[in-house]
Amino acid sequence: QIGRDKGYKVDYEVEIKPIRFDVRWRSMTGKNLFFQIGFTRPDREAQNIAKAFSVPIVRQGDVVLIVRDSKFASEVQKHLIKLDPSGMLNKSLFIRLAGNVLAAVPAKYRGR
Repeated sequence: QIGRDKGYKVDYEVEIKPIRFDVRWRSMTGKNLFFQIGFTRPDREAQNIAKAFSVPIVRQGDVVLIVRDSKFASEVQKHLIKLDPSGMLNKSLFIRLAGNVLAAVPAKYRGR
């Protein structure tokens, strides 16, 4: 509901091969914010995010990866560093904890 309230078109289970995002917010200008809930294994989640960023539409937007706890988030970060030593993914990737849903939305999308 937050996305719609802010004027975004909200889609669920959006397949952007090679992965399927749980939610996508799309602005009137075409900017995309993808949400992915990642609760499996940190290495698998990092690999999926790295694959997703191989797609131009994902690289041009932002991704929020929602994880279960801070230890899991830290492990995902460690794997991402191995997969992306340049750190380019971190510029468009926001890792947030599931327990804090509102904080999962980056401030620039909340109108602040």
